[in-house]
Amino acid sequence: MSSALTKRIVLTSDPRDRPCEFRGAQVRGLMLRVQPSGHKAWIVTWAHGKRRTLGSVEHLTLDQARD
Repeated sequence: MSSALTKRIVLTSDPRDRPCEFRGAQVRGLMLRVQPSGHKAWIVTWAHGKRRTLGSVEHLTLDQARD
């Protein structure tokens, strides 16, 4: 289920035992992936499981990822 990705979610999402993905409802296909190591990255998906990493949260803001 998608919900709104906010700056607060980006900042407060903590690493877990497995990679975790947060999908946003505002831009279809955009998600935040949090690795167990703590690395956070923006990923875009389209057409039956194709995906591309846009960049890390350290280099791209939420607004830049949406654009």
